[in-house]
Amino acid sequence: MKRKMREAFLRQEQVWLMNAIRSKSIPGWRFLRSPLCALACLILLIPGALAWNCDTSDQFGSCVDGTWVVTQDVWGAASNWQQRLCSDSHSHWQVVANLKGRQWVGSYPHADYPVNQALKDVLSSSAPLMGAWDASYPKSDKFDFAYDLWLNGTTYEVMIWLNWDKTAPIGGSPFTNAIIDGLTYDVYEGAGGSGPHCISFLPRNGMMDTGTNFNLCSILAWIDTLKWSGGPGGAYWQNPKFNSVQLGWEICDTFGSATTYTMNYFNVYYGKTNTAAPALTMEQPIWQANFDNAFPSGAGYGFSARDGAPAATGVLSTNRLGGVSNNAAIAYTVDLSPWSSSPPVSYSGFGVGANQIPLPNPLTSADQASYRIYFSAKVRGARAGVTNVPGSVDLTFFVPTGALIPSNAAPTAVFDLTTSLALSTNWQSYKFDGTDMQIASYLNGAQSLFGQYVAQVNQMQLQVAVQGRPDVGALFGYDGNCAVEIGNIKVMQMVPGVLRSE
Repeated sequence: MKRKMREAFLRQEQVWLMNAIRSKSIPGWRFLRSPLCALACLILLIPGALAWNCDTSDQFGSCVDGTWVVTQDVWGAASNWQQRLCSDSHSHWQVVANLKGRQWVGSYPHADYPVNQALKDVLSSSAPLMGAWDASYPKSDKFDFAYDLWLNGTTYEVMIWLNWDKTAPIGGSPFTNAIIDGLTYDVYEGAGGSGPHCISFLPRNGMMDTGTNFNLCSILAWIDTLKWSGGPGGAYWQNPKFNSVQLGWEICDTFGSATTYTMNYFNVYYGKTNTAAPALTMEQPIWQANFDNAFPSGAGYGFSARDGAPAATGVLSTNRLGGVSNNAAIAYTVDLSPWSSSPPVSYSGFGVGANQIPLPNPLTSADQASYRIYFSAKVRGARAGVTNVPGSVDLTFFVPTGALIPSNAAPTAVFDLTTSLALSTNWQSYKFDGTDMQIASYLNGAQSLFGQYVAQVNQMQLQVAVQGRPDVGALFGYDGNCAVEIGNIKVMQMVPGVLRSE
């Protein structure tokens, strides 16, 4: 159905565009999809000014990314604290914190990876648990940047400090030192109040803001060999359950000013230490828009399609405050009442889309897995009791008008990624890797074209559509307030990361 809808729409578009060019008249929303919109398309491109896929200012607010969770964790802050978490994924997130006057930890914003295995099983595996990360932040606050490894719930806490200033771990002074994987650590232990018993590793050469192929199991195996006797009642470390790996900042004091802490990259994986370290990669924005000031200057379009006559009509508009995080979204509100006397039989649907031209950065990879897509979407006007609607998302890459076919009056699609999704009557945030999306079957030779012309790609379109089947009348009824909205679009290409050192 999706292919038929899109093919019908594209055929209709081509006929209309040729007629419009001949008559030199391109009215309404269709102009927004034409190549002429390049002169007017002013989509905001400044990354720092755009909304993230998820944000929260709640004390224990969190952003979920599959089995991962990124959380604020403001567990010990004094009054009048301020902290905001913004996240695209567990690998790319940011915290802006303003905490004042704390002697000890006020918050620990972090990403959490669930392990949930017996420690012995993890340590005996031929593929040890590894970490890779890259972080950037000012170094003048009272803080530490650290791993937190949790075992037996909150019985045992293992910390690996990567950077710190004006603070020290529980224990006061090291009880020993350890050489692990070529690094020398001062090792501390102790318990804070009624909290867990904690053992902390501080590298003497310090300041590891970037790391790849870091063996977390080596730290735990050293403790296991030591037969550490810490913990409640002096109990020996006896094959505890390895619950989770966390990485973030313990923030004590920002001295009355807001400080930004950014996780550029973070991943936990199982690997072999005798292999080359994984390449550090980061997200580079190819297209970002939240539509606060991008529409109506050329960014959006709407469409509807069915298996015959009569046609539906629609209006493209901007929902100024109705998007995620009070950002604007674009909406296509369609009047389906003409279909009531002759409901579609084969297929039906409608949707909304947006353009980006030109792209802020040239594409460098023809690998489908190199791309990540983030956006938010919702539907309005569904029948009472309908909260979920089947839909699809489509991301198309174009080369300029006439680039492949000299007489072609429209940009030529060279790559088209499409997948199904569940749309809701509430705003939902979506993230897709390129591997999660399929190359649209209607575009013959898409991968070959993309590989050949990737350096010439200068335009993208993202559209979200309500799928017909069941007929949209069963989902929305035949009235005039049916709508699809999209906002907070981000299309990223994974590129080599930049390593930092102190």
